[in-house]
Amino acid sequence: MTDEKEQGDGQWFKERIGSQLERLDEAFLPRQPELRAMEAFVAESKRELKKRFRRELALFWLLAACVIGGMVWALDRSLTLFVALQALVTLTAAGWLAITLLRAQRRGRKQWKNG
Repeated sequence: MTDEKEQGDGQWFKERIGSQLERLDEAFLPRQPELRAMEAFVAESKRELKKRFRRELALFWLLAACVIGGMVWALDRSLTLFVALQALVTLTAAGWLAITLLRAQRRGRKQWKNG
């Protein structure tokens, strides 16, 4: 008896409201982007990504050259200065890593996550 009532209710719903719902669905169907527009978007994104990659790579090489130049200069000037600079950089990096991991633990993260 319940199955018959549910079928009757479904039929009534379909007759009364079904056509309006179908029209509403058709009116708000998501439109698929055109292939050319999507290809242009992908090509532009690739261009921007390549441009950003080259800029970041150039910045990396410039910074690396400055660091290496500074290290060679410090080594040339004084071995003591060079060793002190190396120790300072190592301690600073270890401190930054320790602080970062402690902050992450306080926020509830238990593991180191990339990115």
